[in-house]
Order: sequence, then structure tokens, then C-alpha cells
Amino acid sequence: LPDGIADLVVMLNLHHELHEPTLLLADSARVAREGGRLLIVDWKTEETPRGPAQAIRVTPERMCEDAIAAGWTRCEIREPLDWHSVVTAARGD
Repeated sequence: LPDGIADLVVMLNLHHELHEPTLLLADSARVAREGGRLLIVDWKTEETPRGPAQAIRVTPERMCEDAIAAGWTRCEIREPLDWHSVVTAARGD
């Protein structure tokens, strides 16, 4: 994809599967325009009736660390969902 074309990059139930999340997050920052947003929704680390094994789930704090390391800014953790964590970030100031 060309640089700077996306207003919003969305990752749903994917982060826990990534072996090198900062690589994908850096590429997502590349395709996001200045001021673009990132939305990550992934399974909470607490027990849920469904979802992947606990051992591979990622805390929202770690998702934010990965996003910041990849070039995203203003990472925020939100917990509006029962089974999922929600993380948002921005590209640029």
C-alpha cells in the first residue's frame, strides 16, 4: 500500500497472533496519514468463555508499548467491552 493513505488502521483479534508486532504496527503507521488513528481490539488477558489460550493473550499495556515502539503516539487503553481490550493511538502529534 502507498504511504499515508489510511485515516484509520484497524486490528481485530490479531495482535496476540503476531510474532513481531512492532513490524506490522510500523508498517501500519507508514500507511496511515499524519493524524491517522490506530484501533486495536484483542482478547482480554482475563478468562473469557471463548478466545485463544491465556498463554498467548497480550495485555493492553503491552499493545500500547508495541504501538509506541512502532511510531504511533498518544496510546490510550479503553475497556468498554466484556471480552476484549481496546487500544487507540495516533500518527503524529
